Amino acid sequence: MLWKRLSAFAVLAWIMACGCSLGTPPNTSAGSGSKPPTPTSNPIILPPTQSPAPIKTNTPFPSATPPPPTQRPANTAIPLPVIPNRGSYGNSCVVMPINAGDTVNVRIGAGTNYGVVALLQTWAVIITSQGSWYAIELPRGLTAYDVGWVSNTVTKVSAGCYAPTPMPTENTTCRFIVGGGASNVALYLTPNGSLGPTVPTQTLNVLAMQSNWIQVISTVTGQWGWLPDNMGYLLGNCGSVPQLTPPPPDDKKICTITIGADSPVYSSPNVASTDMIKKGAVIQAIVRTNSGWYGYLPGLTVYTAQVDLAVLLWVPYGNPLGNANTGTVGCDALPIVAS
Repeated sequence: MLWKRLSAFAVLAWIMACGCSLGTPPNTSAGSGSKPPTPTSNPIILPPTQSPAPIKTNTPFPSATPPPPTQRPANTAIPLPVIPNRGSYGNSCVVMPINAGDTVNVRIGAGTNYGVVALLQTWAVIITSQGSWYAIELPRGLTAYDVGWVSNTVTKVSAGCYAPTPMPTENTTCRFIVGGGASNVALYLTPNGSLGPTVPTQTLNVLAMQSNWIQVISTVTGQWGWLPDNMGYLLGNCGSVPQLTPPPPDDKKICTITIGADSPVYSSPNVASTDMIKKGAVIQAIVRTNSGWYGYLPGLTVYTAQVDLAVLLWVPYGNPLGNANTGTVGCDALPIVAS
């Protein structure tokens, strides 16, 4: 019996040492309806998992909302200048709209491919023609151009007007256009010289230029002479026109008169004023009369058609009034005017 007790204590000690449990015996009571307990197991501890690093993408951040497009203002047309109504055109050769009250485009060249620079509602002086187009004179300062073009399909010329001289299509000729619509003009024999022949202004071709003078020839009469450039303007291919150098002054052609005695200043031949001119004074005459009177004006050295004779002062030279004035050789070459 002793050995049985020793064996029981040994089994009990082993159980306590290993921590084993003998468990609870099942309840076998009849009618209890309970199920045997499910044996539990120790939980399994898994090692922590590492979260995957985020993958960098090239997707751009959304940009700022673009501003709405700027709305352009509607184009505002600049009104074109209208050739002013200058009243009656007299005997001038002019062009006008076919129907009164119509408006005609004035272009910078003979063709609809040229830009419009002005409008014609009344009339304008005709300069020349090219094909079915008329060149017309534009008032100074109206546009940047002195000449404009209108189509003959929408215009008509004044009654009794001569047919405008056609301009060569290539426009290789340099022409001088006399302003103001005059039908004739007097030419000067030399720059600043005496007046010569009167020719039609219809076609004046340019031969040469000298300072502010234009040498022209009339293709109607064949006569030539000079005109000051402020009487009109150039038209055509004028880049190759010769430029002449003015000749040096010829002292023999200058008329200077030395006053021989104190004498009155004459406002016109034989009409003395209350002013006096002293002995020894020297004046330069620019014109003379057949009766021996010489006109002058301080600061004026050349007589032109633009000089008003009424503003001149006069001195006798030669035999009038038995004066003691003396003059130079050039006095005989002065232009003669009516006294």
